[in-house]
Amino acid sequence: MNTDTCIGEAPAFASGSASHVRITHRNTTEVGEMAAYVQGWEQIYDQLTPGPFVGDFTEVWFDGIQIFREQTTQSLQEHCRPWQGCITVGIPLRMDGRVVYDGWEVDEHTQITIKPGEESLLRTSPALDLIAVALPMDELMAFTRILEGNDAAEALVRAPAALRDPAGSTKLKEFLFSALSSIISAPQLLEHEQLRRAMKHAIYESTVASFGKAAAASQTPRTSSGRRQVVHRAVAYMREHVNEPLSVADLCAELGVSRRTLQYCFEEVLQLNPVGYLRAIRLNGVRRDLLNSDPEKTMIQDVAARWGFWHLSRLATEYRAMFGELPSATLRGAAAPARHLNA
Repeated sequence: MNTDTCIGEAPAFASGSASHVRITHRNTTEVGEMAAYVQGWEQIYDQLTPGPFVGDFTEVWFDGIQIFREQTTQSLQEHCRPWQGCITVGIPLRMDGRVVYDGWEVDEHTQITIKPGEESLLRTSPALDLIAVALPMDELMAFTRILEGNDAAEALVRAPAALRDPAGSTKLKEFLFSALSSIISAPQLLEHEQLRRAMKHAIYESTVASFGKAAAASQTPRTSSGRRQVVHRAVAYMREHVNEPLSVADLCAELGVSRRTLQYCFEEVLQLNPVGYLRAIRLNGVRRDLLNSDPEKTMIQDVAARWGFWHLSRLATEYRAMFGELPSATLRGAAAPARHLNA
């Protein structure tokens, strides 16, 4: 099932550029579709745990502000780059296991932040319900200078990638959930400029407050920046050479690190070893290609070869273990039926 409800025109990805409201709701059983739903973002999602996937996505755009809620099953590796010039803040509403964001431990009281120009790696729990807001950084900085002064504005630039503050995070996620629900239930209210302005300022104030009230001691312990950099470089190299017979030795030689260092970096940042991660992105790549192929013109062995699989029976076994069906069933469009997510 896939639904898409829109009101007004699609907003441009620039501050203050849109006076219309756009509401989107979609659900899917395909990880690749889920990654494409967040407007303006460049994303790749890879499924890491075996079993049927179900995703539910709700998004609201107005006046250059993006609020969205993403509910997923299965543990995913999400490689994300938000739209240019925005700062993104997200908080889990619910989770059922370990979540790791660029080496930071995340729980339901952790606020994660992606600043302009940054890429992120998020390892989700098998079930995750996340709410987030993306705001134009320049507008937020200007607003903060007026509201709190220059020191508070500069604090936004220095904000850590993850901040644990039970009281502050609870307040922010409850506010974002209320704002999203209110807009969805009565979108016509945002036809009034005064109300849009009031809500926009309320979102800015709540976001600024969430950074300012958390003490330095509440920051989540994190992996060193050096280890995170190793993983980001390794992931980029894997994706560039994913159809080649890469080995751990190849990665170590490219990155200039030992096997043990590479292993530690991956386990800390992604909670997965390098070999397991490479296998997962290859399997997900095969699935994406099969879903986008013409069954009458596509040979499974050709798709497999593009992703570095030469042993077709082994591919079939690993593929079925991950996605619950054979590659041939995916090619025919025989996707597993969707399961209903809790509201």
